[in-house]
Amino acid sequence: MDVEAISVQDLEAMRCVFALILAAAQSVFCLIDQWPPEAVKWVRELRGKLGNKQDRDGPYIFLQGLVALYQTWLTLSFVMIQSFPHPICSEVVICVSTIKNLLTRPLPEAALYN
Repeated sequence: MDVEAISVQDLEAMRCVFALILAAAQSVFCLIDQWPPEAVKWVRELRGKLGNKQDRDGPYIFLQGLVALYQTWLTLSFVMIQSFPHPICSEVVICVSTIKNLLTRPLPEAALYN
């Protein structure tokens, strides 16, 4: 969402937009605080954190990692519904189907208690 592109006409609409942005920011901070540090690091690395000293560890990098995860999930879901209309891509559909099966199967009980 491009905050600068949002144009509102009255004060009440501006308050609603401001409240929405604050709620979104608060949810990102809550995720960072509640998730394990390894998961937060993984999401940050997903979106470009290289591990250098000059890298920033802020919530924006984490948010961009969440966006990358969401886009990947949407893309894989779309491929499962509507495959590319060419015979060479049938292998991609099989691969995506295998990934979907791995992600949707239940975890073993031992993994739940570790």
